[in-house]
Amino acid sequence: MNDARLSAEELRPVLDALDDFGTAAPLLSFADAGGHPFSVPVAAAPDADGTWALKLPDALPLPPGEAVPASLLWHVHDEALEGLRSILLRGRLVPGASPVFEVTAPPTTSGVGTTDWNRMFARFERNAEGYLRDYGLTPPEIDWAAFERLAAEAGGRD
Repeated sequence: MNDARLSAEELRPVLDALDDFGTAAPLLSFADAGGHPFSVPVAAAPDADGTWALKLPDALPLPPGEAVPASLLWHVHDEALEGLRSILLRGRLVPGASPVFEVTAPPTTSGVGTTDWNRMFARFERNAEGYLRDYGLTPPEIDWAAFERLAAEAGGRD
């Protein structure tokens, strides 16, 4: 895991964008002591040093150790589940008497500000390649002709 923590100044655009999210609580996600994914809504407040002070529920299944990879996700949408806006921070959860979240990667946003589509899809491709490499997998073969036929058939449907 990257040990470099983003500074408060680097996170300023996130804080500015979160002003428009109202009272949305972030979702903290991490792997529990058994290695299983675990997500829970938390209260998170930014500190001056770029970390986020967390208020965690009691009896949270934290894995042993000093810090664990984790993420914080805020999202909001309208009543029709449209207009989705989200901010994802990736980093590490540092447990303790006063748990904090340290951001170690640039924020990922959707519906916030302008979207650099080329950068976003390049990141998706890098993430997918890394996943396949890490797990010793090869990219699946895609039958593009069959895909195009299905897309054409579905094109006239509402």
